[in-house]
Amino acid sequence: MTTRLLLVEGLIGTGKSTTTLMLSQEAERAGARVRTVYEGDPAHPADHESVAWLPAGGLDGLLDGPTDGALDASAVGSALRAAARPADGGLLVPYGLVARDHGPLPEALAARLRERDVYEQPLDRHVRLRTEQWAGFVADAATSDDVWVLDCCFLQNPLTMTVVHAGAPEEELVAFVGALASLAAPLEPVVVHLRRDDVDRCFRAAAADRPREWLDAVVGYYTSGGLGRALGVTRDVAGAVEVLRHRAALEERVLDRLGLPVVAVDTDRLDQDAVRSVLADLVAERVRPGADVTPRAADVVTAGAGRRG
Repeated sequence: MTTRLLLVEGLIGTGKSTTTLMLSQEAERAGARVRTVYEGDPAHPADHESVAWLPAGGLDGLLDGPTDGALDASAVGSALRAAARPADGGLLVPYGLVARDHGPLPEALAARLRERDVYEQPLDRHVRLRTEQWAGFVADAATSDDVWVLDCCFLQNPLTMTVVHAGAPEEELVAFVGALASLAAPLEPVVVHLRRDDVDRCFRAAAADRPREWLDAVVGYYTSGGLGRALGVTRDVAGAVEVLRHRAALEERVLDRLGLPVVAVDTDRLDQDAVRSVLADLVAERVRPGADVTPRAADVVTAGAGRRG
């Protein structure tokens, strides 16, 4: 079978967004019908981006409460009710998608929804919600020949939620990602894993291209979570880099244990043209065997990583 799911993973600053773009371009040029989804897309089919989980009746409480009583009759309030769907005994509310399509939510309401984001839920509920979402994505994707290219959502986000944020042991992460891998088997997934030896230089270079607010959020996320506390790191860039080093080693161990096909790309030693050549070879071998995939000049996009990186 040919691959219909390409998963781009790697640390902050390794070039996930650029690689995702190039990989999609190579697959398209070889004749595949490609669907590309980047981290941060509020309509993400395989992850939860700006989606809150509320217990039964929780949305009614938010919309009908004393401070937001007028909201239910508004377009935003109606859109939230219409977009909500049942999950895990409550409701998933895609507040990011509603804000994109209907305009900004009142800040007080948006803040309460962010507090209840899927990525702020207890780990057991988060794993159930993510696994259910992933299973639905795979079931839908299996009905067509489309090739999906996703970044971050297979390994990075489970790892940061499980180990970095919650401080859970490695075995819980392996079980979580292993379940995702098993569910994805009908799509014959391949992981493109971007690696760099100098984590400190890689992170600082990425931070130089982003606003200070991004750096503060990422440093806070990595140093104040369960792994950062366990390591006793300082609450600064050096502490974040130390946690990222542990994450890098953990990513490689987990991928080795899963046994999925992995294309490891050393972006320290390969320039962009060489990376594109590696991706073209992957397309020729696993996506569109026999297609003409001579590499072309690279296109560059600016990475748009979230706080998880």
